[in-house]
Amino acid sequence: MAASTLPASDSKPEVVSETKPGDPGASTWYLCLGGTGNIGARWMGVEVYPDRATAAIRYAQEKATQAPAGMDPVRNLGDDAYAFYLGTSTIYKLVVVKANLFVLVVLQQAYPVQSRFKAAAIGTARSILEKLPAT
Repeated sequence: MAASTLPASDSKPEVVSETKPGDPGASTWYLCLGGTGNIGARWMGVEVYPDRATAAIRYAQEKATQAPAGMDPVRNLGDDAYAFYLGTSTIYKLVVVKANLFVLVVLQQAYPVQSRFKAAAIGTARSILEKLPAT
């Protein structure tokens, strides 16, 4: 994640892991929510689909309904990826599809350095994709 600007004594990680029904209902979200210091992981999750086509449909639905015209395409991450700021520049959302995996990383920080904020989201997604087997 991006570097916290709080003292180490205030930076104890608080994380909750859980699963939830996914979209379109045939998948499961594997989630991690929480944060460390002044960086929040509002939503960090993966949906694992039975096949590439179903994951691509989910990605297309998300992109059609959530992505703004000025989204940032993210190169060399999964099969396709894009990112954008939600509302203000304090929340950054990254969406990735790779084979049968659909990944969302949504980070929040009060005063982010944009380049580091983007790098943290991309690094987090890249780490998730490296650890999970895609089919």
